[in-house]
Amino acid sequence: MAGLFREQRHDFLNHFQVILGYLQLNHKDRAISYIHQITADMEALSSVTRLDKPALVMILLMAVQKSKSLEVNLRFQTEPENLSCQIFSDPLVDFFELVLNTSIDCISRSAQGERWIKVTLKESARELRWEISFSPQMPPDRILQKLREGQTAPFDQVCPRIERSEAGTMLIFSFS
Repeated sequence: MAGLFREQRHDFLNHFQVILGYLQLNHKDRAISYIHQITADMEALSSVTRLDKPALVMILLMAVQKSKSLEVNLRFQTEPENLSCQIFSDPLVDFFELVLNTSIDCISRSAQGERWIKVTLKESARELRWEISFSPQMPPDRILQKLREGQTAPFDQVCPRIERSEAGTMLIFSFS
């Protein structure tokens, strides 16, 4: 966790250096554009930081740092926006961490081109659903194979679905 804070502090200071450099070179438009980009990135994480499960928030923030270092574009969405996380038991949090890290590792080793993952967490009164979408060149079968190799619970109780389209591939996990 200390490493995460060090990396975020480092990134934060780097952003200031970039903005200062643009301003010193009289590139006001670039500075403004850069600030808008950083703001958009931070807004994208706001749904993560509002989650009601601190362990899950830390896992997601560490995944963001890991994906940046591996040049994988990682995005999150929650539905509803104020996800309560009541169904997210501790074993599910651990399993989610395994699924997310396995996904990042697999796509970082995949073919060249655009590498992205979009994680959508959906919650209803009776169900928790994870939709993990990948760039088109990512075969989700590799991720499922890696997860099966470990045979960690609750994977043995879950049958993830794969949906393919021209836009990419999606792994869907549902828990009641």
